[in-house]
Amino acid sequence: MRIEKCVDFHASHTKLSCDLAMSSGEVMVHERSTETVSAGAIFASAGGWDIELLPAGAYEVRYVSPRCTIGVALDPQMGVHAIGTDRRQNFRAKVGVVGLIPAGCDVYSSSRYGGEYLRLSAPASLEARIEQGHRQDENFLQLAQELRRWVMLGADALICEAIVEAIVDRLSCSADGEKELAKGWITSRRLRDVEEYIQETLGGPILVSDIAMRLGLSTTFFSRAFKEATGRSPQEHIIQRRLQRACVLMLSTKDSLAAVAAECGFASHSHMSTLFRDRLGLSPSELRGSRPHLAPEAQVMEHRGSPSDKV
Repeated sequence: MRIEKCVDFHASHTKLSCDLAMSSGEVMVHERSTETVSAGAIFASAGGWDIELLPAGAYEVRYVSPRCTIGVALDPQMGVHAIGTDRRQNFRAKVGVVGLIPAGCDVYSSSRYGGEYLRLSAPASLEARIEQGHRQDENFLQLAQELRRWVMLGADALICEAIVEAIVDRLSCSADGEKELAKGWITSRRLRDVEEYIQETLGGPILVSDIAMRLGLSTTFFSRAFKEATGRSPQEHIIQRRLQRACVLMLSTKDSLAAVAAECGFASHSHMSTLFRDRLGLSPSELRGSRPHLAPEAQVMEHRGSPSDKV
């Protein structure tokens, strides 16, 4: 996962961030250029998506949106804007408003009180999936806050990809027929092939979009088919395989925890520790010293409990 923390107020490239939402029947937009508020901004990428997390700060920008974007207000937003027109009007947006700006849309916005917000820029191949307009869904804010958490932690792209996919799935205009086609697509043989690929590449960066591309499928279709067959998302499956391998290495070798994390494909030792606490309820060092008579796989299953999606 590419993580870039921008601390230069005069970045050589311009990043634009947008939020579009409806409140009391009025369109609201929030956007910002890092040329004016780049201090503390964090940029990341996952599965072809560009992720931008920008802190609160005053801004004034005008631009033509180069890509379809999804925006989530993490703080209240207020200022002046004009969307697809030269007519400017005041706006006020509440925390959690979510919206979309299509590629090619002319945008002006300024604010003395711009709040923190999250912006996702869609790959060109996925723009057709997203219905333009506004949305208001309490789950959006929860997903956005979870994505913010992992971007701030500098986690690998796998978890961020899962959260972005969950956001996009709620905005998707995919037909119900595609959901039906996904049922039963994962046969035993296909599942074995996927499992073999995951095991072979577990030590490196794995994205679900890469697995789907290898099979000639969209990420959404593959994720639905995989969950239909296994009961959990492919991201969660990969994480569990990493945790299992890490347990084996920690209990059968004297390798340092940092070396174990690297060999199992975790972004860092701290990233592995976070997932151990989230999934197993204890730290790697605690697991290494606990009940060594149990097989590593048994410890994972014992601490994990019933399989469920965490992202």
